[in-house]
Order: sequence, then C-alpha cells, then structure tokens
Amino acid sequence: MSELVCGALGALDGAIAAVASREYDRLRSSGCLDTRRCRERVKAAFDSLDRLQSRHRKPDYEDWDSLFYVAWHQPRQVHLAYSIFRCFWRLGRLRVIDVACGAWALRIALAILGAERVQGSLDGRVAVHGIDSSASMRRLGEELWIEWWSRAEARGLHALVDTMGAMTSSSGTYDSYEDWADSASARATQFPDVRWWLTAVHGVHGRTRPQIGELYDRIYDMLAVAPCELATSHGSKEGLVGRLMGDVKVRQLRPTSVWPGAARRVTEWRRTLRKRLGFHLHPESKPSRYLLREVRWDHPDKSITEDAVRVRLP
Repeated sequence: MSELVCGALGALDGAIAAVASREYDRLRSSGCLDTRRCRERVKAAFDSLDRLQSRHRKPDYEDWDSLFYVAWHQPRQVHLAYSIFRCFWRLGRLRVIDVACGAWALRIALAILGAERVQGSLDGRVAVHGIDSSASMRRLGEELWIEWWSRAEARGLHALVDTMGAMTSSSGTYDSYEDWADSASARATQFPDVRWWLTAVHGVHGRTRPQIGELYDRIYDMLAVAPCELATSHGSKEGLVGRLMGDVKVRQLRPTSVWPGAARRVTEWRRTLRKRLGFHLHPESKPSRYLLREVRWDHPDKSITEDAVRVRLP
C-alpha cells in the first residue's frame, strides 16, 4: 500500500472508533440505561445484524444496529467499494447514485481512490449521491466523514483532505429516491461527458430486488443524456443479482483484496466494551464472541474475493 493509503486507513480506523464510542455513550445516556439494559441492547443489535446472512431479510438499522454495523462491517465495506471502483474508474467525471449507502462506505472509498489518482483539483469530478432510509446510518456516515477529515488534516494528508473537500461540495445524502431526484435533476445535464453509476453494493435483498430494478429504469430515463450502469455484489445472493440483471449484458468481477491487516483501534474499542459490560464473564455467549473478534479490512473468514460483483452495461 502507498503511504497515502496507509495514512488514510489509520485515520479512518481512529475515526470509526471515536464515532462508535461517542454514539454508544449517547445511546446509553439518552436512554438512561444501566449496564444490564445496555447488555440487552447490544445482544438485540447482534441478533438483528445476523439477518445479513439471509437472502430475504435485513436488519432494522435503528440506532443500536447502526452503531455495531459501523463498528464491524464498515472497514470491509470501504475495502470492497474501493476494490470495485479501482477496476472501472480512471479519471473521467463520475457521478454515483449509491442505493442503501449506509454510513458512506462508498464515498469514503472513492475519496481514497481519488486522492491516489488525481493530480491537482478534484472539483466537480466525483460526486456520490447516497440514498438510505435509515436516518441513524446516514447520521453516522456524516459524523464519520467529519471525524475522518479532521484526522486526515492532523496527519498532513493534503491530497486526501483536498479530495474530501471537493467531494463534500458536490455530494449529498437523501432518504428516498424522490428526495434525491428533486435535488439532483438540475445537475443531471451539467456535464455531458459524465459517467453515471447506480450502485447497490450492499442493498440487494429479496424484498428490495424489484424496487432496485424499478429505480434503475427511473434513473436511466431521467439521465437519458448519459450512460447509467449498475454495480452490485454479495456472493451469497448471486441468484438475486442474476434475476435483477435479467438478460442484459453484464460483466462479472471478483474483487481483489488489497488492504491487509486489522483496524486496531476499532478492535480495541469493541474489546474494551466487552469487559465494560461484563460479557467476558460469559465467553461462549454471542456478544462475547462477536466483540472479541478482530476487526479487519478484509476478514479472513469472508474475503471480499468471495463477492461476485456484477456490472450491467447500457
């Protein structure tokens, strides 16, 4: 990895841990929760997040779910998004409509990639329009972006800071397609050479497949002046992805793992919380086992190379 990427990941690791710590304290204090009730909330959040293993169900993505999603899945999701777009994006203008954007993993990944590849200003070149119905995930994404930006400045990562500044002025996050369309329609024809992407990297479930297909058609109609492509992934959901794509031409990609190692500060925060809540006294319990795990950029038990990324071409 380059020095810039190493610095960016170090800053991101610290940012995720800091945001997770503040969010946990906020939830505990706002709910006036004692240790027992905090343990109950943590266990319920892990039960909810286990639905990610299902083809047809998804977590609730309320406050506690969102906290522990960010403090476990975020490093790997940033890595996956980075690995996808490093294969497709070079230096042209890029607009991404990120369905189920969560805590801004794709925006973070493109900021790192842009800082690596672009010499000089990135103004107007890359924008990510995130759509997610979960207010808590969108809020944590914004808090994480701000915290990461601050830590990047402190580390002297000038190329990354400049890229984040340029992307902040051109990107946005919305709670629905309609909300996005109202704000983005005027920008759709701003650059005739823009490359538009619709991504559903983490949002394909049995119940969402029809909506994503419809969303693709609506966006393509609105952006008739420019090509619109779709990238989606998840190895365990290839059947759903195949039905979403239909008979149109697709490209398939197995992402390459490029970021080894652990998110050390996020791991430390989770393990400290495990002891703070007394889960270490019950080592076989689900919360104890989950909080003890090492958070990695590419988890050895489920490498991003197992994800089948499909790209639909117009």
